[in-house]
Amino acid sequence: MKLKYNYVDPRLQPDEELIFMSPKQFNRLAIAPIKLKNIGKPEVFTEGSQRKKAYVDKETGRVYYKFKLGRVYGRIKQGKEMDAPYLTIRNDDCKVINHEGRHRAKASEMLGIEEIPVILRCRTHDC
Repeated sequence: MKLKYNYVDPRLQPDEELIFMSPKQFNRLAIAPIKLKNIGKPEVFTEGSQRKKAYVDKETGRVYYKFKLGRVYGRIKQGKEMDAPYLTIRNDDCKVINHEGRHRAKASEMLGIEEIPVILRCRTHDC
């Protein structure tokens, strides 16, 4: 049985559009908060006052929190509905200025899902 990303039907705003792309493509476009050097190895690092275990992607060097990745992996595998990830794009230069959903995209990629829904939000200025 082929898995798919079940998503809650979004109530789109006038400046939003629902598109589909590969999870890998989403994560290439998403802004990563940090990159670590020990690629492919588990890391423990401090964010604020919390110590979190993280997985560092071998290809991109981007960080994914193990707990969060495991949770969304399980929900997607069970076929539960989840919100669609989003990318906020600045209209004047088409640069991604915000995102949500890197862990959902990575879990989808790990499960072999070829396309995920993504909400594109277009903004005329950096808010």
